[in-house]
Amino acid sequence: MIFKRIDDQVAQQLQTIALHEIDLNFCLFCLSQLKSLNTNKQSDLAEALWVSCIARFFKCFGKSKARFPLSARTIFKSDPKLHDAYRYFRALRNKHIIHDENALSRAFVAVVINPPEHENPVAEVDAWPLHVFLVDVDREPLRNLIDATHTWVTGRRTELEKALAVTYGQWTRDKLLALPDLAIPFPRQDDVFTAR
Repeated sequence: MIFKRIDDQVAQQLQTIALHEIDLNFCLFCLSQLKSLNTNKQSDLAEALWVSCIARFFKCFGKSKARFPLSARTIFKSDPKLHDAYRYFRALRNKHIIHDENALSRAFVAVVINPPEHENPVAEVDAWPLHVFLVDVDREPLRNLIDATHTWVTGRRTELEKALAVTYGQWTRDKLLALPDLAIPFPRQDDVFTAR
């Protein structure tokens, strides 16, 4: 078999859909691992899975120079519960996980005052951070969002693959062989600084 690269507009859509699918599969993995922890207690591992899941899910809907975002309006258009869940988890991501803007994270500073018989009135000053990760909330709405998005993405992937097969199925073998070879360069550490 010979592999040739195609880069037309439909192929570019398919590239981004495939990347969204990887992110959604990762989200499903995180939720399954979180469920297997079988704990309602907050733990660092549960928090890491929860944060990773939410961050990767919303990566699919965020602005990017390298891939087009998914549309919540398109995917959740017929389900108000999914729209509400999307708004809730987007606020959790934006106002708590990524940016520290709401009451789920804050710190209190107190001065500890010595009894009157001490020469120094201040015993110490201390800060008490309060950081709540809502791991114990009902995860089902997030799971429903991921499932609905995954279903839409896999359906769209199938549509795009079929459309490309029809388009390129009409080409002659010689024209297909003239396409550039498929080369998959392995990412380098310096690639972190550049957009693709």
